[in-house]
Amino acid sequence: MLSTYILNLVLLKRKNKKRLIIDLDSTEDPAHGKQEGVAYHGHFAKNCFHPLFAFTSDGDCLGAKLRPGNVHSADGALKFIKPIVKRYRGWFKLFWFRGDAAFANPETYEYCEEHRASCKMPKKWLSG
Repeated sequence: MLSTYILNLVLLKRKNKKRLIIDLDSTEDPAHGKQEGVAYHGHFAKNCFHPLFAFTSDGDCLGAKLRPGNVHSADGALKFIKPIVKRYRGWFKLFWFRGDAAFANPETYEYCEEHRASCKMPKKWLSG
């Protein structure tokens, strides 16, 4: 993990950006056989892993987590982003998270507010 951290710092410093936009997303990774963590996911209608990713808006990978196939898209997302915030928050004046409605929940918004990070996710839990 340390080598990824150093590589990312070099890449981000080279780009000399004032803001960091982090895109959170999950995807299905189809699997065959009986590997540990493979499970059926109804939305994807297949046996798969369901990894979680964090990329910069330029496509640089800041983190990845392999998860079982049957977890919700946002399962463990807050725990996943905390070290990323800790690692990069001091480097950027503007710090944004983007994700789809699966990642939108009050805990994530509260965490982002506490750490001066903008959260660009639909607030699905609000009515009206």
